[in-house]
Amino acid sequence: MRAPVVLQIARREWLEQRRQPAMLASMAVLFAVISGVVILGIGTFQIAHSDPGTVDKLNTTLPAMGVSPDLKSLAAMTLSAGNWLMFTQFLGMTGVFAGHSLLHDRELHTLPFLLLTPTRRSELLTGKILGALGFPLAAYLVCTLLMGIIGRCLSITQDLAAELPPSGAWLATFLVGGPAWATFIATLGAWISFHARDVRTAQQLVWFVLFFATMICGTLLLGQLSQGVWSALGAAIFGLGCAFVTATATIQSMNRDLRR
Repeated sequence: MRAPVVLQIARREWLEQRRQPAMLASMAVLFAVISGVVILGIGTFQIAHSDPGTVDKLNTTLPAMGVSPDLKSLAAMTLSAGNWLMFTQFLGMTGVFAGHSLLHDRELHTLPFLLLTPTRRSELLTGKILGALGFPLAAYLVCTLLMGIIGRCLSITQDLAAELPPSGAWLATFLVGGPAWATFIATLGAWISFHARDVRTAQQLVWFVLFFATMICGTLLLGQLSQGVWSALGAAIFGLGCAFVTATATIQSMNRDLRR
């Protein structure tokens, strides 16, 4: 596989995305809001936990409202919810980009020419996947790292050290598992994009698949976070395997389409 060809295709996708600054801004704001709310939440719990008077008041009022007064547990729940949202939004954005990639070329009537060029099917598909991953991956990494590092600095999360950076399980889950499963989602989106004949069909199929895929992938990834580094790496390898199978099916579809 020729890297310059793949990067050229990916850069073309990034150029198309940059032509829609409002869309990119809304995605960046969404990631920033998730990380900001989580940081604000655990920071508030940290301040309350450091004040004995506030702890006594919470121990009195929260049980009456049906809420646990354990601030450490509340901080852990907030961090877990933030992690899950980061995963699902990352996978969702990647799937949406990939779900329009090949369809866009078909609508512009450039897809048949791309398939007839010396560019290999694997290069075309890899470039499209990298194009779909680019912006969501950058925003995901920045906001996830920020959220994890700040969370690690707070004493209220000291019992969660194994699930925060720089622990091996955290690194394997967020920096390997997240991109691995996003690659699978992007490959699946590209398969849908190739078979769809109009934008509405592609959107409906992508969102239908994403609803189940993000729920399953997000839950799977976070479930491995508490199981240790090898379990997290195993989940990442499984995700890459799913991406490989889907990519193979997509390339076969391209070959059949060209022979028609």
